[in-house]
Amino acid sequence: MKDGQPISIAYAFTFADGAVIRITPRLDGRTLSLLRTEEPSRPAWTRLDAVGCPGCPLARQGSSHCPVAVSLVELVEKFGDHVSHEKVALTVTTAQRTYQANATLQAALSSLTGIYMVTSGCPVMDKLRPMVRFHLPLAELTETTYRAASMFLLAQLMRARRGLSADWSLKGLEDLYKAVHEVNVHIARAIRTASTLDANANALVRLDLFTEGGAFSIDDALKELESLFEDAYLRAPDQPT
Repeated sequence: MKDGQPISIAYAFTFADGAVIRITPRLDGRTLSLLRTEEPSRPAWTRLDAVGCPGCPLARQGSSHCPVAVSLVELVEKFGDHVSHEKVALTVTTAQRTYQANATLQAALSSLTGIYMVTSGCPVMDKLRPMVRFHLPLAELTETTYRAASMFLLAQLMRARRGLSADWSLKGLEDLYKAVHEVNVHIARAIRTASTLDANANALVRLDLFTEGGAFSIDDALKELESLFEDAYLRAPDQPT
């Protein structure tokens, strides 16, 4: 894929009765912002005051609607009458490869929800946007920890090379995920008012597991990865293997 070309991530959900729902978010190849072919609808539940994230900077700037909520309207409309435990055959197609898996709708929809949230234009979620370029459907907690920490540290290296302050302690990543948790809680609450059944809201709950209920600890998360680096990077040269 040439730099700057739009990026497409095609999701296909095949249900037990043979019904298929296809959704393909398209992203700007440089900024990774969500590209739209038409103006999205803005139901009442997408208003900033309805979502109610405390201290949202967009409210101070005079915005009327939450960009995360607006970006999720399509998913709520298409999956709002589905339950989270339904089984689906998921196919995700990118320019580089195709992923296929059998999963619950909650798990499959969680991956797609994450794309829309981080590309929507929310000042909090924007910080996770680089990860969507290397999107991994149905990622496990350990995989997400690795990707998030790698993304954050690469960002710090880029900042340092530009003469900007850098956070090598990853405290900023921990603070970021606390803020992300706050957004997830309020968006899930708004979605519940708009959906007949629970697939959309529970997809967000699953997505929020990485923040561990707002008590995310980067030190605890990295301890689970440390053994993977022991022989290659952490063992002293004269230490026996």
